[in-house]
Amino acid sequence: MDPPADNPEVVAPPPLLYGAAFVVVLLLRWFWSVPIFGHAALWPGVALVVIGLGIMLWGGATMQAAGTNVIHLSQRHPSSHPAHSAFLAIHSMLQ
Repeated sequence: MDPPADNPEVVAPPPLLYGAAFVVVLLLRWFWSVPIFGHAALWPGVALVVIGLGIMLWGGATMQAAGTNVIHLSQRHPSSHPAHSAFLAIHSMLQ
């Protein structure tokens, strides 16, 4: 008897799913260009980005204070840890 396959049993990997949704949105915007929020969402969007960056920096500082393996971009190339590459890129830009 063969052991069961160790996989998440999804239709496609998440990057392909997100990419397909992005392409669908782009095609819909091309054929049916309706403003989603307009200018009313600019400042709430900026506020959410700033809050998100603050939470990211706070989380990184908390993990470094706890002694976990959070590395700075200058210490190691981000491609060696792909899960942390976005965190490291944004974190290094803000320092």
